[in-house]
Amino acid sequence: MKYSIGLDIGTNSVGWAVVDENNQIVKKNGFALWGVRMFEEAQDASSTRSFRTGRRRLQRRNYRIKLLREIFLNEINKIDPTFFERMDDSFYKIEDKKNANYYNLFNDKYTDKDFFNDYPTIYHLRKHLLDSENKEDIRFIYLALHNIIKYRGNFLFQGENFSKSNNKRIKEIIEEFNSILIDYSTEMEDYSNYFTSIEVKDDTFKLLEEIMLSFSTKIDKKRKLKELFNVDNKTLVFEFLIPLLIGSKVNLSNLTPVKDQKYEKSEITIFTENLESIVDEAKGKIVEFSSIIEFVLKIKEITDYYFLIKLLDDSDTLSEAMVKKYEEHNQDLKLLKKVIKQYLPNKYNECFRDISGKYNNYPKYVGMNSTESKIERFTHCTRDAFYQYLLSLFKQITDTEAEEYVQYFSSKIENNDFLLRQNSDQNGSLPMQLNLYELIKIIDNQSKFYPFLLDGDDISNKEKIISIFKFIVPYYVGPLNTSSNRSWLVREEGIIYPWNFENKVNIEETAIKFIQNMQRKCTYLKGANDYCLPKKSIIYSKYNCLSYLNKISIDGSLISYNIKMDLYNNVFLKIKKPTKKNIINYLVSNYGDLNLTTSKLKELPEVNCDMSSYIKFCEIFGES
Repeated sequence: MKYSIGLDIGTNSVGWAVVDENNQIVKKNGFALWGVRMFEEAQDASSTRSFRTGRRRLQRRNYRIKLLREIFLNEINKIDPTFFERMDDSFYKIEDKKNANYYNLFNDKYTDKDFFNDYPTIYHLRKHLLDSENKEDIRFIYLALHNIIKYRGNFLFQGENFSKSNNKRIKEIIEEFNSILIDYSTEMEDYSNYFTSIEVKDDTFKLLEEIMLSFSTKIDKKRKLKELFNVDNKTLVFEFLIPLLIGSKVNLSNLTPVKDQKYEKSEITIFTENLESIVDEAKGKIVEFSSIIEFVLKIKEITDYYFLIKLLDDSDTLSEAMVKKYEEHNQDLKLLKKVIKQYLPNKYNECFRDISGKYNNYPKYVGMNSTESKIERFTHCTRDAFYQYLLSLFKQITDTEAEEYVQYFSSKIENNDFLLRQNSDQNGSLPMQLNLYELIKIIDNQSKFYPFLLDGDDISNKEKIISIFKFIVPYYVGPLNTSSNRSWLVREEGIIYPWNFENKVNIEETAIKFIQNMQRKCTYLKGANDYCLPKKSIIYSKYNCLSYLNKISIDGSLISYNIKMDLYNNVFLKIKKPTKKNIINYLVSNYGDLNLTTSKLKELPEVNCDMSSYIKFCEIFGES
């Protein structure tokens, strides 16, 4: 018989049916031939990609530490042959270790207990080595450099020195945010006032720093920032930027232009620990504001910068600042314990000893508990969750004598400045320059006692350690393993080290191949070097814009060459994302009221092309 098969293909199912020539369902062995096959919906590669980048980051960190260890190996083996073995086995139980040592770092007359009494954190050790003019234990030097190279900081700032007064990056971010606001005001014309730009004056950034570093309440900061930026309540700056700057939550689905569309609730705050994944998720939900939502990561750069300024304060080095942070934590903790014990004695154990996981208390916040000489470690809760728990406790304190203490704690909590941990997500704001300074200073202080630090054939060990610290594989170089089918590296023979990278890798050729790998070949020419033009290249952008203008009909006649080039020069070369309204307004103001249609006499379509690449290049290089 003749029959037809119909398929309804969806993202997670395929419906099917077999019909005859009369569109009746065909039966076979008593069964109607129709049904549905269900399967799991395909997922994008974002989660896999994040795992892969995490693995690569750890591999590169381990490689840096391996190179540092090789430099120190012979010198440390002279006094402690099993030092590195003990470090490698530190995560094992004593019966699983190669050497059944109770201590992990120091196993002679000086033990781990002595070490942690002398140096409660690694920053105490680093500070000691920075100030010391005496010969120190070689293991101390290694541990300090190990920590610096392992957690070297971000590379957001140029040069080898960090200046607290250098707010150039903050200015760039605000300017970029203003350009986004301008783009959106042209795209969403009905909400042009909503996208009012930030008013930048000579003293704007000085006043911004004063507000961000002050210990005033969030309400007070919000009011001052509104006045500084000179915006109304119903603006994106007030609803989005200002709350994020002061550490408040923003519900992206409640922003005025998208509020009526009833999007799923999407809250975001700068201090969220998995901020990048939340931003990616939010971009998928509220597509109209994807570029604004992505900008959250740059707003975090602003808050990180002011966190760093506040952290360094009057400290000369990062280690000194971190030691002060540790001591402040200690003092506040003692005061908190005193207040809870005095005014809420029945909650003391719950706040400081309970490890059942029911409460987001202090042990849960720091991720460990020490009772009866036994240390237990577990996953810590977020700072926000801990703060919420503390605020709920403070509400139960009714004694007026405690009012001053509660106000002190609450003020620090509101400024996200209470009982800060040594290791937190905010450590990502530390620039590598602060760590680089300490690395060089420690080596210089100790090299007169340990000549091997200055030894070397073509390059000294000191220079090698500095190059290990500063080494970053440029994104366009890709995998260094040429046997990988994903590698495009052009290199010389031999092992690549941080200190010989530029000699072993042909950076210019590799960069060219990186671009060529992303370019597609021409379908028709099919030559080895016949690559397609990039979509945003200036010549192809111009072709698209002129193609759009060629289809315009004015009062029934095709657009003239002079008017076409006038529109191109004064609309497309001036506005990053021109709209149909921009074209109409320009023609009306320069040529009078005209009847605009397409060459097929249909309504003029919205503009789907632009010269944004040309305008961007003009901003960088000038119109020449």
